[in-house]
Amino acid sequence: MKNKSIIISHKSDIDGRLGRELFCYLAELPVNTETLWIEYGKDEQYIGETAKEWAVGKDVFILDFAVSQGFFNTVAKYANNVQLFDHHTGSMKIQGTKVVDTNESTVSLLWSAFGMGPPPKLVKLARLIDIDMIHDRSLLKHKLFLDSIFMEDRDDKQEQMLQLLDNYQIPEKYELLEREHFERVEALVEKAKFASIEEGVRVVIVERPEADRDLDTDIVANTMLSRLDSVSDVDFAIVYFTIPNVGFVYSVRKFASMPSSLEEFTKSFGGGGRETAGAFRLDEPLDI
Repeated sequence: MKNKSIIISHKSDIDGRLGRELFCYLAELPVNTETLWIEYGKDEQYIGETAKEWAVGKDVFILDFAVSQGFFNTVAKYANNVQLFDHHTGSMKIQGTKVVDTNESTVSLLWSAFGMGPPPKLVKLARLIDIDMIHDRSLLKHKLFLDSIFMEDRDDKQEQMLQLLDNYQIPEKYELLEREHFERVEALVEKAKFASIEEGVRVVIVERPEADRDLDTDIVANTMLSRLDSVSDVDFAIVYFTIPNVGFVYSVRKFASMPSSLEEFTKSFGGGGRETAGAFRLDEPLDI
């Protein structure tokens, strides 16, 4: 049955990319297992008649992606079976075979779900990067290092992951790359502004131009929020960029101590998220 498996995930961050490699290893699936990478807000394109093209007779594994109940049910109708492994709060409502823990990243959740015992340093760092980097800037160098492996088009991801699981070491150059990254973030945040979005949602917002597309969203948001006299001055920090002929991508962040519901905010624009991070995409820019 292993050659009839398909993984569904999203490739916008380390948790999705590394989670995919880790799942193949833990579930003993081939490294080249078919993977359907889906963007938030576009999952409906893959159900209905389209699902017949990729789900029929397959063992479908959904990783790090908060699908709707309708999506899950449609895939289940055609697939051999469907399992969900996720940490987003929206997945808690899904009726079906699932492993969901909002206190973990998908990587750390998978490690625990397969009964692997105490997590190694790579798994611990992957969890912290995914759920706590908005609060801890010192994690950036590790993210930059892991991005260089798992966010790139490389054929040795599985091999690199196994080496790091056994002995995690980070090259010294990432200390310098981290400092350079911080300097560029500080320059970008100088352009941030305050704005109000429908029904009085208060944000601090900055556009990330093409030249700065590689800057980490958590670090940009952390810097914007940390500059405020009080985080109670805003509800969210937003970092956005434009994709020509496609639309506008908005990444939303907040500190855990901030009371506004980030998940509800991003869902109102057709996106998704969890307590401190989310995103959505629009055809037209936000009215601010």
